[in-house]
Amino acid sequence: MRSACNRPLRATPGPAPLPQSLAGALARRGFCPFLLEDLTRDPSDPSNRASSLTDSAKREAARQERQLETALMELFRDEGSEAAFHFLHARVSHNLRGWLVHCMRGGYPAIDPAVVIQEAWYGMVRYAKSFKGGASHPFRPWARTIVCNALRSQITWIRRMETCDERTLINHTDRRRGPSGVAQDREFEESLRRDLLILTLALGAALKGLSPRDRAVLQSIEVEGCARDQVGRDLGLGLSGVKMALHRARKRLVMAVAKNLGCSSAQIARFPAKTRAAG
Repeated sequence: MRSACNRPLRATPGPAPLPQSLAGALARRGFCPFLLEDLTRDPSDPSNRASSLTDSAKREAARQERQLETALMELFRDEGSEAAFHFLHARVSHNLRGWLVHCMRGGYPAIDPAVVIQEAWYGMVRYAKSFKGGASHPFRPWARTIVCNALRSQITWIRRMETCDERTLINHTDRRRGPSGVAQDREFEESLRRDLLILTLALGAALKGLSPRDRAVLQSIEVEGCARDQVGRDLGLGLSGVKMALHRARKRLVMAVAKNLGCSSAQIARFPAKTRAAG
């Protein structure tokens, strides 16, 4: 891979036109407008002078091209210029992919070069602040280093997946809910919240319809957690009487809630005729 690092990049066919705002920013960094016009012109354009340049002039044009790439990355690093980054991406991405394919030379059939290049561009955005720039640290070697690192990461990941067992594969599975699953969960939560509100209203109305003694038994035992013997002393009932009163209060409450929820008589009749009294 190291032997291919000096392989020159070819100009990207049909580059996008340079935005005026970006041209002004590059002009402030010392780029001549006529030079920018030549650098950003379509190579297939008959008026492009690059097709008739001598070898020395072509080397000079390649040097100016590298300077333009470095200046665009510096604009993105210093000013966060999205226009500079998009123009740089459109101008360099094709050549980076060709350089990567040349480095791979068919040795990694399981790796998609497009995926590696995409990861490399993510890395360039992530590490933009670490780009030094200038004549001593141009964009091209820095970008190729990031591409090589992205390729190594892909190779390491594939080898790890080839040698790991089923449990490791399960651990690496992305278990996060997708957009449809998130929407279903949200819909279920809203439905559950609505049902709980309806049940709460029906329960409150049912409690109001109970007799004072039934409400007192349920309040003391179910809500306050009082002992049955204490409830019996307060209500003047024995222990068995408290159990029976609690059993009947629960049953009446269930029937009242069912009616408030709109259950039919047939549905209520299917409720258990006998429920276990509280022990």
